[in-house]
Amino acid sequence: LRRALLAWRQTYTDHPAAGGLLAELLSAQRSAGFPTQIALLLPLGSAQRNAALAVRDGFMSAYLNGSNTAGTDVRVYDTATLGGQEAYLRAQLEGADFIVGPLLPAEVDQVIAQAGFVPTLALDFAQNDNAFLRSFFQFALWPEDEASAIADSAAAAGATTAIALIPSDDRGYRLLNSFRTEFEARGGQLLDFRGYDPNLKDFSQPIMTLLDVTRSNQRERRLAANLGTQLQFEPRRRQDVDAIFIAGDARAGRLLAPQLKFNFAGDVPTYSTSDIFDPTVTTRDNDLNGVIFPDSPVLLTPDDGAANLVREIKTYWPQRLGLVRLYALGFDAYRLVGPLYRGDASTWPIHGLSGDLSLDGEGRIHRRLPLGQFRDGRPVALQPGAPGTGNAGELVGSR
Repeated sequence: LRRALLAWRQTYTDHPAAGGLLAELLSAQRSAGFPTQIALLLPLGSAQRNAALAVRDGFMSAYLNGSNTAGTDVRVYDTATLGGQEAYLRAQLEGADFIVGPLLPAEVDQVIAQAGFVPTLALDFAQNDNAFLRSFFQFALWPEDEASAIADSAAAAGATTAIALIPSDDRGYRLLNSFRTEFEARGGQLLDFRGYDPNLKDFSQPIMTLLDVTRSNQRERRLAANLGTQLQFEPRRRQDVDAIFIAGDARAGRLLAPQLKFNFAGDVPTYSTSDIFDPTVTTRDNDLNGVIFPDSPVLLTPDDGAANLVREIKTYWPQRLGLVRLYALGFDAYRLVGPLYRGDASTWPIHGLSGDLSLDGEGRIHRRLPLGQFRDGRPVALQPGAPGTGNAGELVGSR
């Protein structure tokens, strides 16, 4: 009956019953408890193959080790071969009770127009504004959740002013806007920001300008010229900054952090996103000492199972360690299937490998993340709520 209803909808897409009425009929056909067939939509044949494989492996690991696997089948569809829309339709016609994916933002935008008939957990957030669909959920390693954690930590530590250094690209400005919104919502003020070219090695110019060190040097030169003599002089940075937010990967971070210290900002709490932590680096990242960042529990606060997983990946697949966050995404995606399928509000929040997960009123799943800090060249987890430091508190343990 389900396949016949979906096939009818493909033929009569503009029929009045192809909307809410059909969705109600399909909903009535769902089995109780847990789906009997789950479709996993991933771009396995694309340039994002490695990321897709990490998500698939995490999902299948949770499936094989779960308690709900009896009587449940998982079918994997390659959106790179079929296309996002075709894979989504085929999964429905072949009897999927629940669909997980697609993974790429453009494909999420494509399938959301067909959604509402089979419960779906997309693995990214739609980029276009869409009406909320009761059975369409969205889950991603969204950097805005990290910006929220950073703003919360800085504000809780007493910061009321901040400055920011971001790469001059779309992602950088997205992170800046998210941090600004979250920090200002907590009573803070973003005083200024500077963009930088991530391909460069020397970021001294934007840093000196942002910290007003350039202006301090200019004042010294003017004074020396007016007096006609050489002065004993030490530049000063601006004194109205409580926190610094930097966005960048581990390479950029290793350059930004020392240059901030060189320009007299080493005593200002400095925050970054998880991009700054590269888990594949085995040597000590002493250049990053002091930087505070949020990250997935699988890397910062793993339980015994997650710690064993990371050790196994380091031992047998070290080249895949950089994708462990995506493995955690896939693992958690499977764990979300049951609560979303049943509409069980009592299970939230859910402690996952990728964060403490909560569901908002628009069907988006958000992550609350632990914080870490680089000390002695290695990231260590921080205990929330230590006095005087907000969420960036005492050490939990070295990882």
